[in-house]
Amino acid sequence: MRILVLQTTKLNFAHRSFTECLKRVHDVTFYGAGFVEDYNSNISIFKILEKYPKFDFILSNAKGYFIRDLHEISNIPKVVIVADYFGWRQNTVNQWLHLNKYDLAFVFNEHWTKVELGKKKLVPKIFVIPPGADGFFFKQMNLPRTIDVMSTASQSTNFYPFRASINQTLRGMQDIKTQIEKLPPKKYAEYLNKSKIFLHGADRVGGVSFKCFEAMACGTLLLTHWVPGMVTYGLIAGKHFAAFNGPEDIEEKIYYWLEHEEQRQKLAEAGRRYTLRNFTNQKIIKYFMKIIQRELL
Repeated sequence: MRILVLQTTKLNFAHRSFTECLKRVHDVTFYGAGFVEDYNSNISIFKILEKYPKFDFILSNAKGYFIRDLHEISNIPKVVIVADYFGWRQNTVNQWLHLNKYDLAFVFNEHWTKVELGKKKLVPKIFVIPPGADGFFFKQMNLPRTIDVMSTASQSTNFYPFRASINQTLRGMQDIKTQIEKLPPKKYAEYLNKSKIFLHGADRVGGVSFKCFEAMACGTLLLTHWVPGMVTYGLIAGKHFAAFNGPEDIEEKIYYWLEHEEQRQKLAEAGRRYTLRNFTNQKIIKYFMKIIQRELL
């Protein structure tokens, strides 16, 4: 199937990896800053379609508002992936959806994004897909787990209320080895495999992050707090991941799971297997394409 993907290389790795996995199994053409040498920020979609062969559908991945006249396309189905739909981004995305007149949207958060986006009636069809992990990239490497706890470097408290507390807690735990600095993608996957625990703070609207599945795919114990999105994906504390209640018990939970090695390894392995069965990009793409074929083609 031929797909035109409108996105930039400035997207974070998790968002880019989905369409890169899509390219492995379909005929995908990328257009956007960083993908083409003659990129023109003011180009019309009609000029792009003149240059490339016929497409079965057009996909805008997270940010596709840089193409003019997309709203005038009615003979090719238009699909969009909506992520980070809260705060100031929500208004920006609404304007973009209103302008481009998409036929179908995919979202990651059933309890917030799908509900709020549905109220706006900007896209006629909305479906939920999991924020998966690239199974070719995030996998168990059987490296020595010399890092006790790894966490994300982001401290954007507006979007991720627990992350500043997480990093503050880890900096105060001088008796364990931690990793909280930002890493490039390959190093990130490697360091996940070197870590015993991945400590994660979710966004403020209860979504499950790509990082959860990336960590679990590597066989690293995910330590996070419960959010409504876990219901959508069948994630259960104590069965697939370990949970903390809030900033007040993060340190206690870290020490518990570091001290109980056998229990930690067993839970991490259960999370890894559950992720590989259900939440790799390779699995999600099959579901993604099935919906598009059923609803649009």
